[in-house]
Amino acid sequence: MIINKINFTKDAENDLREAVIWYNTQQKGLGQKLVEEVENLANRML
Repeated sequence: MIINKINFTKDAENDLREAVIWYNTQQKGLGQKLVEEVENLANRML
């Protein structure tokens, strides 16, 4: 069985972390929605 996995670079992880913080300053919980969308997109790519 082959397991597919997407690895994000440290820079990409840091960018996402910063984006989550910014989105949460715009609206509470919006950062979590961003993370969920990124995860959904990554899963669709597999």
